[in-house]
Amino acid sequence: MTTIYAGIDPGKTGALAFALGDAHWQVEDCPLIETSTVRRKNKKTGKVTETVKKEASPLLMAELFRDAIRAAGRANPNLVVYIEKVAAMPGQGVTSMFSFGRNFGQWEGVITALGCSVHYVTPQRWMKTMLADMPKGKESARMRALQLFPHLADRLKFKKNNGRADALLIAEYGRRVELG
Repeated sequence: MTTIYAGIDPGKTGALAFALGDAHWQVEDCPLIETSTVRRKNKKTGKVTETVKKEASPLLMAELFRDAIRAAGRANPNLVVYIEKVAAMPGQGVTSMFSFGRNFGQWEGVITALGCSVHYVTPQRWMKTMLADMPKGKESARMRALQLFPHLADRLKFKKNNGRADALLIAEYGRRVELG
């Protein structure tokens, strides 16, 4: 039976990564859909700005898993999912934490509905393994992902791609744990 290892950085700017065998990896941003448009008029200038609000889509999340299963070429692969288990940090707003928790719950619901094996891993745990010899800082995960997955360099070239890097490293962490 083929095993697919998945890693999820559950934030709205997070991502989902799959290991479809030793050499085939893919990474996708958290799928978002537009939910509303907010128009605001600047009182001083009179200029109107529009802000498009987006939310994660559980339907599109599930579709990413289905696509990975099809790409694996097996009818019933073993799908092992590692999701980053994070908590609120001091200074984070209530609204942003509620939004983050909602995203996390949507990923959990999709994983459960698909009958996947799910494992929760704290950032400290996967980073200790995957970034052991790297300098401290946000860029370390992206740099390590570029080292491990050079064929995905075009998907990791900007600092804003740190969610993709985290998802890839979480999936690789899970793969290493499962394989011993």
